[in-house]
Amino acid sequence: MKIHVLGSNGYIAKRFLEHLDRKEVLTYSRYKKYSDVVFDIEKYDEFNYDNFKIGDYVIFLAAISSPDECNKNYEYAYNINVIGTKNIIKKLLDKGCRVLFFSSDVAYGDYSCIFDENSASNPFGNYGRMKYEIEEMFKKYINFKVFRLSYVFSKDDKFMQYLLKCSKNNITADVYDSLYRNVVYIDDVICGIINLIKTFDRWDNYLFNICGSDLLSRKNLVEIYTEVVDRNLKYNVSKPSESFLLNRPKTINVKSIYFEKLLGRTSTKIKNAMIKEFF
Repeated sequence: MKIHVLGSNGYIAKRFLEHLDRKEVLTYSRYKKYSDVVFDIEKYDEFNYDNFKIGDYVIFLAAISSPDECNKNYEYAYNINVIGTKNIIKKLLDKGCRVLFFSSDVAYGDYSCIFDENSASNPFGNYGRMKYEIEEMFKKYINFKVFRLSYVFSKDDKFMQYLLKCSKNNITADVYDSLYRNVVYIDDVICGIINLIKTFDRWDNYLFNICGSDLLSRKNLVEIYTEVVDRNLKYNVSKPSESFLLNRPKTINVKSIYFEKLLGRTSTKIKNAMIKEFF
């Protein structure tokens, strides 16, 4: 049995690979230095599927994940996030592989209610609609599962890297008091992947919300950062532009029926995660 990581140059994949025996993994990306196999979703019809065997696991992380990019270059993003992705997943499922597809909480839409895995979906923006289109195509396949991610926190996420840069250079950070998400620790995401590989056939549901217990804004995160990491960081709170919010819901409040069962424990509080990441 092999684990195939598609999109191995990405943020989550890099952390996931730290937990695996490299003998049991094959990695795929557009860049040879990041992977065992060069892989271009747009060229799905040229892709060699010989490495994939019945019972193998495919961790499908490859995508255009920027909401802005999905708007500015819609056709290009659609070719990757939908056309190429659906053709590759169909081929992998036909070969008897188990596929874990990474989606997003924006598939629920922009509403003030709390969503769980039984809630109706009304995807927000082009990125959300692309992810949801793939979910809908394959949700009835028993070998297809979906992780809908909320904001995934680690010291390497873009916002934390921005705060670290501000700390290092004594710059006042500009922080949006908006974009509320159920922030989840990256190590919980990795634990979820590993445990799903171990228990894949035990789950009747196809969908897992991958989320933390607390709904946090960027302002909440910087408050935790100044408590835990750098008490001297200065920051201003501002409102994002309308163009920024055009592609991002202000609030997505999600819970999960299944995630903590999959983890075998409660999800990690972000303050505790920040202590673990930085110290």
